[in-house]
Amino acid sequence: MNVDNIVNLNELESTGIIECPYCGKGKAYIYGATGMQSSGCSVCKRIVLWDFDNKTAYKASAKKFAS
Repeated sequence: MNVDNIVNLNELESTGIIECPYCGKGKAYIYGATGMQSSGCSVCKRIVLWDFDNKTAYKASAKKFAS
């Protein structure tokens, strides 16, 4: 394992915390991020749209892809 690729999050300044809209327990910690990201909550595993600009989270459903 290459140690050079490890980031110590304790050394970064947190600019906010967003709670999961489903369970309220899962959190996204913001370190100067902008934009949006969809991912599963680390606690309840439901799909959440994390809005880093407005520091909010929205309930979301999985996007359906046409094959």
